[in-house]
Amino acid sequence: MSDRKLLVRISRMMLTGLLAGTFYIGDAMSSAATISDLSAHTSRQLSSLSKPYLGSGYGHALLKSLHAFQEGHGPDALYVFWDPNCIYCHMLYEMLQKNPAVWEKLTVHWVPVGLIKPTSMAKAATVIVGGMPALRQDENQFNRIGESGGAAVSTSPKTIAEARENTVVLIRLMSDHGTKVIATPTLWYPQGHWIKTGVPPSLAILLAALRHTPGSGDDRDLS
Repeated sequence: MSDRKLLVRISRMMLTGLLAGTFYIGDAMSSAATISDLSAHTSRQLSSLSKPYLGSGYGHALLKSLHAFQEGHGPDALYVFWDPNCIYCHMLYEMLQKNPAVWEKLTVHWVPVGLIKPTSMAKAATVIVGGMPALRQDENQFNRIGESGGAAVSTSPKTIAEARENTVVLIRLMSDHGTKVIATPTLWYPQGHWIKTGVPPSLAILLAALRHTPGSGDDRDLS
């Protein structure tokens, strides 16, 4: 299936409400499985992928297409695909906020997406418009029992479309990498050419992985 047909197929499924929870990519994009709670299928640690991510020239156009905002001013740029109803995204957020010195080393580009619950896309749209204040509201009011973020539900077609566009990019990244499961949080480090899903075991391991580039002789990983 061509890239254009792949994205058209994904977009149609998203528009008809089929993309909620974990998204399974079939060989011909013929099946999508939905669940009410992604947390049962998301690892608490970053999963180790079997090959370096796609090469140094990949993804520049995708980066430009994202509706994202940044936190921090460090030299390492990390893209975090984040669902407002994702408890593991909440865990990652708390890990970063408890270590403010990290922002001297790291710039996080938060990319709101809608995967987990029916409200996820509309909440992601609210956060795209509101930026970091809206993301902080979502996280500060996160309900761990119900696994639901505190962001308001947007009714703006424009911003909901932007949240869908972010989600399509995440699906495209994982599809190009060869994985069949789309989950959050997903961490993309273009400088190091890798992409991982889940929460790192520690901040120290995350920062060490950011310094690793395939071919450097450094075999540190996030698993």
